[in-house]
Amino acid sequence: AAKELKVSNSAVSALERAGTRTQGPSEVTKSPSEGTESSKSPSMKEPNEISTDIAEAMKKIEAKGTRTQVASSPIKTTKSSKSSKALLNEPTGRAGVGLCPNRKSLTRALVGGSNADALDFVTEKDQLALCPGGDNKSNLQIIQRYSLAAIYYETGGSSWNDASNWLSNTSECDWAGITCSSGVVVEIDLSMQSLAGKVPDEISKFSSLVKLDLFSNKLTGSIPLPYGTLSELSHMDLGTNLLTGTIPDIFYSMEDLVKAYFDVNYLVGITPKSICNNIDKKLDFVYSADCDKIDCASCTRGSGFIGSLIGHSDGRRQVCSTYLWIFLGAPVLVII
Repeated sequence: AAKELKVSNSAVSALERAGTRTQGPSEVTKSPSEGTESSKSPSMKEPNEISTDIAEAMKKIEAKGTRTQVASSPIKTTKSSKSSKALLNEPTGRAGVGLCPNRKSLTRALVGGSNADALDFVTEKDQLALCPGGDNKSNLQIIQRYSLAAIYYETGGSSWNDASNWLSNTSECDWAGITCSSGVVVEIDLSMQSLAGKVPDEISKFSSLVKLDLFSNKLTGSIPLPYGTLSELSHMDLGTNLLTGTIPDIFYSMEDLVKAYFDVNYLVGITPKSICNNIDKKLDFVYSADCDKIDCASCTRGSGFIGSLIGHSDGRRQVCSTYLWIFLGAPVLVII
């Protein structure tokens, strides 16, 4: 839009008294009769004189309180109806950067983890732009999204068979293989998804987890000791992977555990006492291990002994089953 200079009548008079004229660019014309060039009037003021006159005139304009204005489109302002708390979790720029001071350091302290990629996701890339230190629901979401992101990055999530919605701006409860109850993760089923790498420690962050199914992947390393904190767990399947070491004695707090699968791995040693305790207490307890590498007979009660082998299938694995006959109790099915 063309710019317009608005001045008062007194200011114009001041300019006229100073002999200043509004002029365009210098022009050279030819006389129609003579065909010669004619220049501007010799009485025209020099540029430096005009500048001096304009400066003096402008001083007078300012003294009278007149402002120089440039025509522009009007700027409309609206009052936000959102509260400051609502704006805190609204993304802007890089996932809300600037709305949550010290987000990264606060998040690191909240999640208690050190996975750089997962931390970068929840603090820089996650479009939910959650800010730690708010209400308990937001803090829980941050922990869950960080922990799941760590699982994703540590096990080659970009190569999974199905990673639908993972690391998206949808609720983590809508990510493939994740089941929640009232916003809390209670099941992680990533079976047959081509997970590769070490078994993620971050799974232990899900204290309300009821089911953990990592069957038939390419997970390596040992079974993490922090899994012993999953006191609500009833179903654990780590079968058909590349796990090494022993089955750790970490199942004492898992009073609801009824299924524990460790078969088709490279695990050695004996059946841990905490698993034996579960077998003793629950007649329907199912335990799966490679008895050619693990001493399954170490788990007996009273005068019990390992009985005869029979064929068994649980729907996705062909294994052998054996009955642990207890003289003072009913038989318990043990999968080996």
